[in-house]
Amino acid sequence: MKKRIVVAVSAVLLMAMVAAAQDVKPANSLSSDGQNAAGMSKKTFNLSGEVADSGKSFVTDQDHRVWAVANPEALAISVGDHVTLVSRINAEKHELQVVKVMTDTSAGARLHDAAFRR
Repeated sequence: MKKRIVVAVSAVLLMAMVAAAQDVKPANSLSSDGQNAAGMSKKTFNLSGEVADSGKSFVTDQDHRVWAVANPEALAISVGDHVTLVSRINAEKHELQVVKVMTDTSAGARLHDAAFRR
């Protein structure tokens, strides 16, 4: 009889600990306004423009705004190039965090263009 009570009490305590552990938020979790602890939005945005020579800033094509880059190592390969970024934005600091870099292939010759047909 005592063994069953001990098992039941320990099961209840174990369930309570598991439930309490689910409520703990990590440091970079999202707040109720859609931004994480660093202030970055949870929604990603596509921005096209040019990477500055230092790689620490990005100039958009649409409105020529200059954005500071939170993770410039993501743009190290694309310095000076025209790219499209998938990024998260911190509007307060006017900063973006690069999620994905896509190089623009719109410029240059394509083999299916009229210039290459015979």
